[in-house]
Amino acid sequence: MMFLKSVWTLCLVIAIIKLWLTSHLPIIASYGEHDNLRYIQMAWEIFNFKAPFYYDQYTLMRPPGYPFFIRLSYILGFSLRFSQEILYLGSGFFFAWSFYQYYKSKLIVFIFLILHIFLPASFLWNRATIQESLYLPLTIFIMSCLIHLFNQPFVSKPFLLWSFNLGLGFAWFYNTRPEGILIVPSIAILYIPLFINALRPQLNKRIAWQQLQKSILLILIPVVIVTSLISLTTYFKYGVFTVSDLTSPGIKTAYAQLTSIEPEKLRRFVPVQEETRFKVYAVSPSFKKLSTYLEQLGLGKAWFIFGCQAVKVCDDYAGGWFVWALRDAVAYAGEYKSAPETEAFYQQIASEIKSACISGRLSCNNSIFSISAFSPEIRSEYIKPFLKSFSKLSQTLLNQMLMVNLNDGEKDLSHRKKFYERITRESFDFIKYRNLPVNQLKDKFIYSICALYKFCLPILLGISTISLILGHLKGVNYKKVSARIPLIIILIMLLTIILRVALIAYIDTTSFPGDFRYLWPIVPLLLMSVAIGISYFIEIFNLKTLQKWNNASDQ
Repeated sequence: MMFLKSVWTLCLVIAIIKLWLTSHLPIIASYGEHDNLRYIQMAWEIFNFKAPFYYDQYTLMRPPGYPFFIRLSYILGFSLRFSQEILYLGSGFFFAWSFYQYYKSKLIVFIFLILHIFLPASFLWNRATIQESLYLPLTIFIMSCLIHLFNQPFVSKPFLLWSFNLGLGFAWFYNTRPEGILIVPSIAILYIPLFINALRPQLNKRIAWQQLQKSILLILIPVVIVTSLISLTTYFKYGVFTVSDLTSPGIKTAYAQLTSIEPEKLRRFVPVQEETRFKVYAVSPSFKKLSTYLEQLGLGKAWFIFGCQAVKVCDDYAGGWFVWALRDAVAYAGEYKSAPETEAFYQQIASEIKSACISGRLSCNNSIFSISAFSPEIRSEYIKPFLKSFSKLSQTLLNQMLMVNLNDGEKDLSHRKKFYERITRESFDFIKYRNLPVNQLKDKFIYSICALYKFCLPILLGISTISLILGHLKGVNYKKVSARIPLIIILIMLLTIILRVALIAYIDTTSFPGDFRYLWPIVPLLLMSVAIGISYFIEIFNLKTLQKWNNASDQ
């Protein structure tokens, strides 16, 4: 029993059981040449500095954050499947430790880690070769650094150290997915009480402001240095100073100019309508080069299939698929010979469209209400479908995190051998061992655990929501909560969840269906909120046995 008094030892044993339970599950070896497979191929190319460097429309298609992790796993000698599971579990332990450092609640640690370790969705998504496998641990790391920043003495070296750690995490985060910058509001909200703290009379204002400036610089410097190093590497290899194709000025400007053209009638999910394209062909010789690919059946119109299946747009390029069709059209026109030539070609398209807009040959608007160059302008017509999407995705988040999927992925052994075996350090015929009796027993055990989890979590979620409210109300209940988490920490987690759901709801409203994949990184924040709420419930309603275990010192 003394052994079990250490919550960390107990949770570590449970994590090892999870590793054993998942040891027979294979990596999801997808065919997706624009996503999963592209990351795998980039992992081989990322440390290649020997000329000549092959270049086409796929070379700089994705940011290098996740391919770097794949290659790092390979260098360290681990299978990618194992590395992703260890990273997932390790980030959970780090998040729990960050809370325990300041709030000393073993209940929060234990409840969160049990929920995190056996989260049903983790049995699938920790095996996927997509950037969300890295995005989730980085999200947790950033939140953990924010907790340390909030609790460290304002004028201290640890405060600056955690600022630098936050900067390192944010640098990797920013270079893993293009929308990484959108976590900034969550960071900014923490700095509100820090700014207020700097105004306290007992603090030397000059020293306090210097400390704040140093903290912000220590967050920004790693982001600038890492992004610049990546861009310098790209310049050395391909001749353009950029992180990826989609972050380069050329394609962003060209796409923004195309979507700035006012259509005769707004059509949801279609960023550049057919009638708009034909107007542009008439004024832009460069864009006209793309007409063969974009307008002929059997070429670019193969992209119609995806929009037809997803958003019921069957006669034009829908939402997020148009940018990929555009890039393929540029490649088909022979303009992906080299990165500088491609950049110049996109800039030329943008320049020609801009000139036509200025001269009045095209009717254009200067959008100031859009999230990025690749997102449609925010319009009043989108408000109602946005709210509907937000509600739908909130439900998706709660439902899909409880779904367990032990799918093997692609079973084509030749495909696994050609692309995945070496870099993932997983034998191409690994999936053949799934039918062994011990592995089938593991599957049954996983399904049983997840069935119990699926039954319990909605109850825990309801109890925790009520308890979080009671725990932060002044009065009798307020005094009963000993390990009370500052409201600002809970608000930061909730803000991050809301912003992520809102972003995906906006995409779902305007471009393509937002699914659970894009919500996966915020799930641990929801689980931590549940853990905090349940710990409040135990204290508020005086559940003495659990309180006694929570207050016992670790041995």
